[in-house]
Amino acid sequence: MPRSLPSPSTTGRGRGVSLKKGRVLSNLAGAAEYLKEALLVNPYDLDGMAQALDRALRMPGGERRERLAALKACIEALDVQGWAERFLASLEEG
Repeated sequence: MPRSLPSPSTTGRGRGVSLKKGRVLSNLAGAAEYLKEALLVNPYDLDGMAQALDRALRMPGGERRERLAALKACIEALDVQGWAERFLASLEEG
């Protein structure tokens, strides 16, 4: 029987772990489709989860800042107003 790790926090679109060094996110979360710069991991894969957490903690500062900036930009672009604009544009397209 596979063991699973509990999800320690809930994000706006799914479950993930926020670390000072990076962001680890379940690849099963809906947000994974949008947040490709996060370290995506299957939460049922304990070895993979451990590797992702280790990578996040050891990530060089430059890479961490780039990834977090990209994640922040993506999240800011996915606000309600942006969603409404994309939805209305899709209706106009047909």
